[in-house]
Parts: sequence; structure tokens; C-alpha cells
Amino acid sequence: MNKKSTTLLAALLLGFGTTLLAQSKYTFPSSPKWSKITKGVYGTLPIKTNQWGSAFKTDAVVNLLDSTYTWMWDKTRKIWKKEGKFAYIYDASNSMTSQLYQGWDTIAKTWGNTELRSTTYDASKNISFEISQWWNKTKSSWTNNVKSEYTYDANKNNTSVAFQKWDSVSSSWETQNKTTYTYDSSNNMTKMLNQYWNKAGSVWENDYVVSYTFDAGNLVATEIFQSWNKNNSAWENVYKVLYTHDANKNMTIYLGQYWNTSISLWDTSFKATFTYDANNNKTGELNQDWDDVGKVWEDYYKYTHTYDANKNRTRETGINWNGIAWVNEYQDTYTYDVDNNISSKLDETYDNLGWVNTDSAHYYYSAVTSGIGIESSRMQMINIYPNPTRGQVFIEAREGQDKCQIEVWNSLGQRITASQMLAGKATVSIESAAGIYLLSITATDGQKQFYKVVKE
Repeated sequence: MNKKSTTLLAALLLGFGTTLLAQSKYTFPSSPKWSKITKGVYGTLPIKTNQWGSAFKTDAVVNLLDSTYTWMWDKTRKIWKKEGKFAYIYDASNSMTSQLYQGWDTIAKTWGNTELRSTTYDASKNISFEISQWWNKTKSSWTNNVKSEYTYDANKNNTSVAFQKWDSVSSSWETQNKTTYTYDSSNNMTKMLNQYWNKAGSVWENDYVVSYTFDAGNLVATEIFQSWNKNNSAWENVYKVLYTHDANKNMTIYLGQYWNTSISLWDTSFKATFTYDANNNKTGELNQDWDDVGKVWEDYYKYTHTYDANKNRTRETGINWNGIAWVNEYQDTYTYDVDNNISSKLDETYDNLGWVNTDSAHYYYSAVTSGIGIESSRMQMINIYPNPTRGQVFIEAREGQDKCQIEVWNSLGQRITASQMLAGKATVSIESAAGIYLLSITATDGQKQFYKVVKE
């Protein structure tokens, strides 16, 4: 699937995903050649604002995202065509309580309801429930879809997320699956356990578990994924990741290994190498696959970033190795307002004639008064890559987002994988078929961001 194959489904997935249903089968790609490890961001906001309306406060002024409009480039007519609109509602604490997605009806020439997501919070401003609803055109009313329930410990760490699907026959919520998180004394997540509900046996059954270790600086050192073998009633190794960081806590190497069942050893498979500027902005990534025959690393993909004086990323370029030379593939260009909120995003792909428009988005804000003169959001500088991907997706955040919850959903409303951001880093693997997926990121304070990810 081409990176810029935007559809109404893509626009929908960009907006509302954590409410989609979870039926996860989180498995590592079956082939070692799952390259394009670290391609660039698509459908994400790599700037100091939350796409879903996080509040950023300067003294007593808060910039809240009111709406987002997306456009698709008509190559034939050489014009921009309306695609989708997102509208947001907040409570008195500037926490988002409602997110409405509408698609553009090209026949009626108007915006039509598609999906509504409602969020409630506890006394500590942690998300307690989320409910998604689909618009029923026939009845002209909202129909329940999925409900998510969150729990937390005394340190505000998310300890579990349980998912329920609406049964239209019985008009009730049915339990589907849950994810449970375990932490150490430093509040590092050490284990993530996913289970699904066996309705017939009225019991929770294991699905997969991800275990993490940390170095003395609380930076993630290893990640091991295991799947549950029902026949043996035991956990089986699937993959392992080894992390390397520099003195500034930037991840410099991501080394992936698969479990070789025939010899019961880990086999090296891939590597991503990262470079940074003096401001710790990531400027480049090189992705390589391990050639087990020639015993050498083979280049596969790279991308570059540029930034403005305020450390806002202004451009990202993805470059593919065709076996002979590096060839441009896509670039995303961002602009910002005086408050460093993103104002526009332009996506382009490269062909023989040069750069060609594909998609664009424009963002609108309102300034409101708040009694707290601090920045309320922690969802900053989120970076998601590669996108499109052939399986592996990297998520990075700076400025203190150590323990974000990560979930990936398919177009059928099934949660296919989950992870947690550790020391500002996370990886997820999309083993399912090519298509458009939704990735949701939940911060420790309950705020969320959503991104569409394309699986090739």
C-alpha cells in the first residue's frame, strides 16, 4: 500500500482508535527481512502540541485545539479536496471530553457524522472510561461500539485496561480482553500481560507478555516478547530487542533478534542507528538488515529531519536504498504559529518529475484563560516511524513522557498489539495484513494522541 493512499477509513482511523475493540495477537514478523525499520512520520504531530487538544499554557493562557481539517490532493484536477474534520470539547480543567469525526459528503456537499468518542476522568484527572459510538445514518442516532475502563495505582501508573464490545442483540456490554501492567520501585514498567476473556469457561486466558529490564539510569535495556503456548501451558520466546543510549539518554542503537527454536538461541536480524544534533534533535536514522550469509549489515532505508530555532521539526524526508543508490520517497513539511503550535502539515511523494502533493492538514486553536501558569500537557515531541511500515513501528517522545501506553487497532475494531513507552521509547509490531491501522498513545495524565499507520 502506498504511503499516501488516503481514504475515508484512513481519516476515521486518524481520529478514533483507543475505543476500538481488542482481540490482540501480538506476534513478531515471521521473516527476518522486516526492514524499513525507521521510516518517517505520517499522520502525526511532531511538535509541542497534542493533536487531540492538549492544553499548552504560557502564564495563564491556554491554547486548545478546536478543530482539524484534512485535505486530499486531486492529481487529475490539481486541486485540494476536503476529506475529514475533527472537533473537540473540553471540561473546566481543559481535559478533552468529546471528540467528533465527520467526513465530507461529496454529493450533499456537507459534513456528515461518522464517530464520536466520549471520555470521563477520575478525581486525579486520569481517564476512567472511554466510549466510542458510530453514527447510524438510518436511525440518525449514535450506536455504542466499544468501552474501555482504566485503573491506576497510587503513583498514577496505569495498571490495567479492560475492553468491552457492545452487543446490539442483548443491548449490553460484553467483556473482550484486558492488559495488565506491572512496575518496579522506580515506576518503570517491567511487564505487560495481555489476556482475553473465555466466555464459555468464564476465565481469563493468556495471550502474550512483554518483559523489560532497565539500566542504572532507568533507561530501557532489553525487551523480550513471549507468546502463550496453550498446549504446553508455557511462555515461548518470540523476539528480543537490545537498546543502546548515549550520555544524553538518546537511543543510538536498536538491535533486534529473533528466537531460533531449532537451536534455542537468539538470531540477530536488524539494526537501526540514530544520530542527533547539539540540541538532541534526531537528525538521521539508518536502517539495516543482517545478512547471515555474508555476515554483514545491509542498508535498507534512512530518513532525515530538519528543525527551526524553536526545535520544531520543519521537514522529514524518507529515502530508500534501491540496491544501487539512495532514492527520495516522501517528505512531510510542517509550519507553526507564534506559540509553536502546529498550523499546517503538507505530505508529498517523489516521482520522476519531482515532489508531488498527496495530503495536507490545517489546525485551529482557541486561547482560554487558566489559573495555572504551567504547561498542562506532557504529550510533546511524539515521533512515530517508519510509516508506512512492513511490520515494526518505533515511537519516541521527549520531555518526560516515560510511561505512555501504546495500542494499535485494525479497521475491524480489533486491538492487534500493545506496548508501553519506556524512557521515552517504544516499539510495536504489526503482523497483520497490509492496510491502515490506528495507533493510540495515552500519557500518564490520561491525555491521548492518535495516529494512522500504513502497513505495506
